[in-house]
Amino acid sequence: MISTATGPPPRGAAAGARAAWGVLLLLLLAVGRAAAQSVERQVPADYVPPPPHPNGYWFPDFPDNFLEAQNIKAKYFTIDWGLAFIGDYTLFQQNPASVAQVGEQNTGFALRDFRLMGHGWFQLFVKWTYLAAVEYNGFERQAGDPIWSVTDLWVATKVGPLFQLKFGKQKESFVYEVVGDAANLQQDERFLSPFFTTRNVGVSLSNTFLNEHGTWTLGWFNDFWTKGQAFTNSGNDFAGRLTFLPIYDRDGTHYLHLAVSGRYHQGDDDALRYRGQPQSFQATSYVDTGTFIADHSWSMGFEGLYADGPLQVSAEYVKSWVPSDRLGNPSFYGYYGIATWTFTGIPRPYDREVAYARRPPVQGHYLGALEVFARYGRVNLNSGSIQGGAMNEWYGGLNWYATARWKLGFGYGNVDLERYGVRGRTNIFLFRLQWIH
Repeated sequence: MISTATGPPPRGAAAGARAAWGVLLLLLLAVGRAAAQSVERQVPADYVPPPPHPNGYWFPDFPDNFLEAQNIKAKYFTIDWGLAFIGDYTLFQQNPASVAQVGEQNTGFALRDFRLMGHGWFQLFVKWTYLAAVEYNGFERQAGDPIWSVTDLWVATKVGPLFQLKFGKQKESFVYEVVGDAANLQQDERFLSPFFTTRNVGVSLSNTFLNEHGTWTLGWFNDFWTKGQAFTNSGNDFAGRLTFLPIYDRDGTHYLHLAVSGRYHQGDDDALRYRGQPQSFQATSYVDTGTFIADHSWSMGFEGLYADGPLQVSAEYVKSWVPSDRLGNPSFYGYYGIATWTFTGIPRPYDREVAYARRPPVQGHYLGALEVFARYGRVNLNSGSIQGGAMNEWYGGLNWYATARWKLGFGYGNVDLERYGVRGRTNIFLFRLQWIH
């Protein structure tokens, strides 16, 4: 029988978490710097990526010219087609306490994503860029759900040198895990999901500064009209992100990224909820506050990313506050640190327009790119009168980017969940196959 005691966590737990976070960062920085110094000679200052291998890749794929031939290039518009397929097989091993906390998790195969995309530009008074993407829901949809759903639908244009204006369904610019492509992260799934909304309908402004050594983004979001709600009942979100690149040299093989972001989140009908999964899309929510009455929350995020040759070390921390005397003014937090090693000796290329590291380059390598990673993270949703649980997770694995589009991955994670007065443990083995163009 599960205890339902919901008293506040011991004061020592918060101090211990902060101490563990500090030790983790120091260890990552120390190990990262030592490893980077040991391989510095492997990436010369005048490094130039090699040309494509004359025989292509060992792993079969569509020829580039065949895929490019499907695109449309006209005088006043272009359409570049894209497709994403991600399939997972996940094996769960739970102790009895974990089953009592979250139910038995289903081992098996699942279609993580099947998405069709079109992007490009068109001319209408000024030049606009756009992205339209739809996701197939047919395999696991519930009765009444649409077969296809819109994931992205936005247009953007440059307003002189001032900023880029974007409106439509887009990503809220908050938390590093959200800004880039989730499928190209080292880890298989985002970890800080309780603290963000991936996509929302709204307007954003963005630009670079200091010769693309910094970026800023501000946005307002409210999807009332897509949900059929009254505007007064639908919550407003405001999000912003400021990044800085104090180190960027050796043609992008050595860089340091720092960033801070903020978010104001107003719940629909004055209700909020935080919930998140461990490192598997097939898992149910492990931490979950349930829906509670509160007008809004404030969140801040901090990012750090360092790359030197084959080594990349990154970390994020997010803190969220809910102003509510009735609930004891709860605050929640989450963080993770991750270290990555790429055997090609070349780091993930840093995109200075969006302040994000892309997937490892594979061009010129017959076998593609092999990458190993290890990550530790914690999410704590226990505070005030809210007891949503605390989740600690170790996760590591291997990614093989067999071509510029194919990725095969394996990961193992160990999840400890403190909830309902007991500690549950889950072992997760995840196999992934994805093709993205």
